[in-house]
Amino acid sequence: MERRRRVQSTWNEAHGITPQTVVRAVRDTVGAVYADRDYLDLTGLDREREGAGGGDRAALERRRLEAERAMRDAAKAMRFEEAAKQRDEMRRIEALLLRVGEERGL
Repeated sequence: MERRRRVQSTWNEAHGITPQTVVRAVRDTVGAVYADRDYLDLTGLDREREGAGGGDRAALERRRLEAERAMRDAAKAMRFEEAAKQRDEMRRIEALLLRVGEERGL
């Protein structure tokens, strides 16, 4: 490792490079990752509700529970991408349930 440091230092000096530490707030890094995912896409919910039997609340509840169960199983098996997809599906179904409830005055 010392040899590599000497080689790197020599190269830096030859090319006029001064090594500097990158200073960045943790929130900047973490926030950039989650900024695009911090929303719920509600486009197409009307079409899906119609495809789900006109907003059958019981059927939607069953689908939500299935998605939650699949999400938990995938997480236990360390298949985190699949778990995230199931989580997104569960949230989408929850949004459908809210819309069905609003229409029926629940």
